[in-house]
Amino acid sequence: MLEIADGLIQRETEALLVSPCFSDGVDGVIFAAGDALAAFAGAAWLARTGLPVLGLSGVLTGSPLAMREAELATGLPVFTIDLLRDHEHANRLLQVPREVRV
Repeated sequence: MLEIADGLIQRETEALLVSPCFSDGVDGVIFAAGDALAAFAGAAWLARTGLPVLGLSGVLTGSPLAMREAELATGLPVFTIDLLRDHEHANRLLQVPREVRV
């Protein structure tokens, strides 16, 4: 697991994410977003680059409404920090391929 800071369209971050040297080694992405619209836009951006988006997390998990909106908009599950801390749950994340609705 690797955390990449800064926004997706920040120049250095974007260059890293679209680089085949990086993306070839990525099994899946959990995108952290502040709200449902950011989750939708970020997950769609990642999917267009070919990175496999497994789900969403981040500040939006502080709001049940934002979580529901993000799930409905993307078709992706939203993971709270407690779910991500659970080893069994975290191990299952890579077993189910997911696609983002755009």
